[in-house]
Amino acid sequence: MSFRTSARIVFTFATLALLPGQAMAQTGTDATAALSWETPESSLAKLVAHPLEPGEASPMPSGPVEMPRAGETNAYGIKVTPDLEAAYDAYLGGDSRAALAALERAEKAADCSAVLAWHMSSLRAQILIAAGRAADTERELALAGKHEREAFGRDVFTRSLEGEALVWIGDYDRAAAVLAPVADELKD
Repeated sequence: MSFRTSARIVFTFATLALLPGQAMAQTGTDATAALSWETPESSLAKLVAHPLEPGEASPMPSGPVEMPRAGETNAYGIKVTPDLEAAYDAYLGGDSRAALAALERAEKAADCSAVLAWHMSSLRAQILIAAGRAADTERELALAGKHEREAFGRDVFTRSLEGEALVWIGDYDRAAAVLAPVADELKD
């Protein structure tokens, strides 16, 4: 499996885990690929990439990602503060240092429910991965998993992030071992 395919698989798992029960339909292009799997052996080895036909659904956003603004509520019922908005903007703008600093300010000012604690820990892990620091995510992923289990009763999103971090550091065998059970959970 190529690195590019592995990264696309991880993004797909994270997208599916992030919005359980909700589909993200985007128009496909020749450059976009979707993932499908057969699971007789419940293995990532069965994952295959295939080109999308025009109009076919894709988990990959076709345009800019727009995050909720300060004062709005995100998909998890979290009211976005100015610092959380700044963290989103810096993260999506590629400024990991500013994103981490804004996230730290948001955490200090927040009364953290399990959902908010999970959201902030998983966002910190995503920022670290995007900054090329996937090897530094272990502590955040442990916290995110704990909070995700408290908030949602399972930790499928956090495990998909763990798989992504493992792909980025080149540990494909461990990534496959982490992501295969995630695939099994998401198909049900």
